[in-house]
Amino acid sequence: MNKARVAIIGAGVVGASIARVLSRYENLEVHLIEMEVDVGWGVSKANTAILHAGYDDDPNLYPNRAKYCVRGNYLWRKWAKQLQIRASWNGSLVLSFSKEDEEELYNLLERGERNGVKELRIIEKDEIQKLEKNASPSATLALWAPTAGQISPFEAVTALVENAVENGVILHLETKVLDIVEDGTRITKLVTNNGEIEVDWVINAAGLYADYIAKLVGGSEFKITPRRGEYFLFDSTAEPKVSRILFPAPKPKSKGVVVTTTVDGNLMIGPNATDLPEEEKENKETTQEGLEEVWINASKLVKSLPSKSIIYRDYFEKLVYAVSKHGIKKLKTKTIVYSAGCRERSIYEIGVVGSRPSGIFTAGEAQTLMDIYGIMPGKNIVIVGSGDVGLIMARRFALQGANVKAVIEIMPYPGGLTRNIVQCLNDFNIPLLLSHSVLRVIGKDRIEEVEVCKVDESKKCIEDSIFRIKCDTLIISAGLVPRVELLEDLGISIDPLTKSAVVNDRLETSLPGIFVAGNALVVNDLVDYAVEQGEVAAQGASEFIFNNGISAAQWKKIKLNGNIRFFVPQLISGERDVIMYGRVISPEEKVKLEINEIKKEISFFRVRPSEMIRLRLNKDELSSVKTKSLTFSISKRSE
Repeated sequence: MNKARVAIIGAGVVGASIARVLSRYENLEVHLIEMEVDVGWGVSKANTAILHAGYDDDPNLYPNRAKYCVRGNYLWRKWAKQLQIRASWNGSLVLSFSKEDEEELYNLLERGERNGVKELRIIEKDEIQKLEKNASPSATLALWAPTAGQISPFEAVTALVENAVENGVILHLETKVLDIVEDGTRITKLVTNNGEIEVDWVINAAGLYADYIAKLVGGSEFKITPRRGEYFLFDSTAEPKVSRILFPAPKPKSKGVVVTTTVDGNLMIGPNATDLPEEEKENKETTQEGLEEVWINASKLVKSLPSKSIIYRDYFEKLVYAVSKHGIKKLKTKTIVYSAGCRERSIYEIGVVGSRPSGIFTAGEAQTLMDIYGIMPGKNIVIVGSGDVGLIMARRFALQGANVKAVIEIMPYPGGLTRNIVQCLNDFNIPLLLSHSVLRVIGKDRIEEVEVCKVDESKKCIEDSIFRIKCDTLIISAGLVPRVELLEDLGISIDPLTKSAVVNDRLETSLPGIFVAGNALVVNDLVDYAVEQGEVAAQGASEFIFNNGISAAQWKKIKLNGNIRFFVPQLISGERDVIMYGRVISPEEKVKLEINEIKKEISFFRVRPSEMIRLRLNKDELSSVKTKSLTFSISKRSE
């Protein structure tokens, strides 16, 4: 008997749930299609992760939503146990602060009872404080919904998809549907960027892009208007937290700003709700106004929120809260030089799926165990990443008697210096697998092996190249990223290429008076560069204080062409000397760097992503530029 072929477009929580349910039927061939590099990378990764009790939806207006929300709450209790997804059934409180709010609470109570929500009731001040000690004392009444809960949205989607794939669902990542082919009244296949997929049925679970999929089969009247929400996510050590999910009385546009604690133990407040134009579905920016709105509304629900580490009051006044063993210090300042360094990328950021047993460490964690505590992380080691840190760790493990099975690098070239390849790998006969990727971690209590494959030029797995390496330890040395969480909290503009702040030639950010330097600005090769950036930022801070700001008749944007990954600073005045720092996208020999506007050309015998380009431009050559931008390009030079 031929199997019916079903394609689910979108591997968010909805698509993943559908895939898992359909995977139980033997007569179906199920394809789960996701345009991103991993599942759950759309709306499913960025939400409050609340499992609602089910009192919101009016059964007269939305009968299916009213029924399915209560049913979904029940289902998630089962699924969380079956798939070992972390969930917290801590209940929610909807707080009232006025007579109008109280009326709305009674409306919600009546609606919830009609929907079948269990144990729902209105409570008064004393019981509010017993249930949530950090709830605002100004709250007059609350709707208590003990069946509400929270979940880890990332774990939920991953667990659903992994279970579905184990049951035979075929997962297609980095696959965008370009067309849906019909034969009369029947769908026959999907056309994607990775080829064609023959199907009989299509389920549209494409989230924000569901209207795009609908248009492929003539549903042009269906449109989705994107709505952006902004949050504060606090460090897990930030106090005070809340033990319940706190809502305000809902408004027509949204349920309002929520105060809650995630299953990871982080206090989270938000979101606001900003409707965006249809073409701005990828607009994920945070704004100063939006974050202020979230903070103000969240503050109404609780006695207190954790102190912001940095508060930007106005042009000349910033407040910094510093925590030490002596307590919290409040510092008032005109300028801030932010040099918080960088952090390691984790296994969650490089797309490795599978179980999460012990034996997985970042390179920094492994160094701490060995250097501080004298503990060897393991005996049979696989290292992901061939940057200098990963290479040096490979040699370190070998010298300590461990068996380093392989260093695995997804790029077709090593990330570290040639001398480290020779001294750390070749001298110890450690294999370097270029154009390879770790797909999956396998193991129950301790990692037992990893699944590895060769990748093509687009970094996609070559199916017939998959093999396994037995190991008891996996070291993630997949690069560093600037630590900019505090800058993001302030709404400072972030460059997606550097993952850090957009800065001018005094290393000042988009918020006047806040400067960034060192590895918090860009991950440097040499400490010399970090020190140099610190000096420039200090000069900028001094100039800001004594000249009431950083002067520039016009900021010129840096534009990039050819084999260039980034250059910083991104804005220059042309009125002073500036040192530029950049990296290329891929290795190349016999090239030239050109800046057409100043007719500057610099030749390089070789450029590599692992080696930073440092370039000094003096104000004499920049002062003649009349354009609003300077274009940097790297190309092959003529022999």
